[in-house]
Amino acid sequence: MDALKRFLLTPVWALALALIFGCGAPTDNAGTEADAGVTAHPKRWVPEGRWIRDADGRVLMLRGVNYSALEWGNFSTQPHGPQEADFARLASWGFHVVRLPIAWAYLEPEPGKIDLSYLKNEVDRVIGFAQRHDIVVVLDMHQFQWSMCFTGGLGIPTWTCDGKYKNDDFGIGRTQAESDFWTGAKAPDGRLLLDHLADVWLKVAEYYRDSPTVVAFNFFNEPSDMLTSIQTGPTYEEGVEAYERQVLFPYYKRLTGLVRGVGAQQTLVLDPAVQRASGMRVHPQPIGDDNVVYAPHLYLGYLHSGKTTNDIRQDYAQAMTEAVELGGPLWVGEWGGGGPVFYRDSLTMLDEFLLGSACFGYFPSGNELVSADGVENLELINLLVRPYPVQTAGIPEVLNWDPDTHAFRYIWSEDPTRVIPDPTILFVPTARFFPQGFTMTLSAGDSAEIDGDRVVLHADRHRASHSFEIHPK
Repeated sequence: MDALKRFLLTPVWALALALIFGCGAPTDNAGTEADAGVTAHPKRWVPEGRWIRDADGRVLMLRGVNYSALEWGNFSTQPHGPQEADFARLASWGFHVVRLPIAWAYLEPEPGKIDLSYLKNEVDRVIGFAQRHDIVVVLDMHQFQWSMCFTGGLGIPTWTCDGKYKNDDFGIGRTQAESDFWTGAKAPDGRLLLDHLADVWLKVAEYYRDSPTVVAFNFFNEPSDMLTSIQTGPTYEEGVEAYERQVLFPYYKRLTGLVRGVGAQQTLVLDPAVQRASGMRVHPQPIGDDNVVYAPHLYLGYLHSGKTTNDIRQDYAQAMTEAVELGGPLWVGEWGGGGPVFYRDSLTMLDEFLLGSACFGYFPSGNELVSADGVENLELINLLVRPYPVQTAGIPEVLNWDPDTHAFRYIWSEDPTRVIPDPTILFVPTARFFPQGFTMTLSAGDSAEIDGDRVVLHADRHRASHSFEIHPK
């Protein structure tokens, strides 16, 4: 993501490094969902140890994209605003989840005045698109470059920062505004800004608590208090850890109590400090709730040139360890940008570590994946789209896809703790990669049926392990 790379490579980030080394919706509210004409089957996630499961215990490999529009004002009235055709395309790619960025700025345009028309007029419309195409939504309270108070910024209301900070080319004013937010800055009404955001999340949770489509809440995109982390020391890494332990995760815990208090049982998708995106070791903390997922943004190979595939493998292994510290499974909340080498490496790791993710991103206004006119960049799309197990009646073990030869292999085992009901379902993009069809090889006793781009597998439950392979004809 070019913007994130610009942020992490800005002079203020370089200054930080110098200092470091120097120091040593319910359907009756969400109208679009109510009018969708689709039977609402709740698809809530069940995080359990290493895996995200469905209500029957099947392991879900949740793959999709960040759908970027509503957080920066690209609304339905814009020439290239959100369209249902985008979600039909995402479904054709085999995706079943979108991380949907929204912005506090549109929800609380004035201090203490929460305006739900943003949800009703814009967000619900996009959620309706998702629902009609069997896609679930992770609702993400997004910010980038903090606020429209600053060049290129979005997310945080301008009334929190307008006229208070310098809009400079070095990002110093923006970094100060972000630090002030986390360390107790107040709104014009005298209340903490942190309290105002908590009020907003309370209303959002009330609004979507019964939604069959909004399955998760992502409390804050890419949080950071760089200045305090530098000052806390004795090293920058230890300062970031102190921020996470003393400020960020306690705030997540507070928000958790609020949303659970109004009956919202969505999964909580939690970002660590943004420094994790460049490979720094971070320390997520348990928040007293088991329905959580760890969702770092993994941009190591994009932000740092010269990183090898093995470097990225180590970065993913580190993220797995961090997820254990939080107490929930790993789901990569963002990765992307750059070119085909980083795409290939990232997707190889997602398969190797048997992970779901949301690529950043899909812009209806156009970006490196798809143009504003709907033209796919096949160099990237033909890497991004691939066969994978949507749901597994057992434990995933091995997932291999060769984007050059189009050979695919998946191995899974029986769950030793329970009998999980069939079927196992694979997405196989037949028209894209197998225009002449494909041959299948299954474990003895297992059976498969092809249903469009789905392969539905029923296993011989007397076997401890199962395998499925396909090759082009």
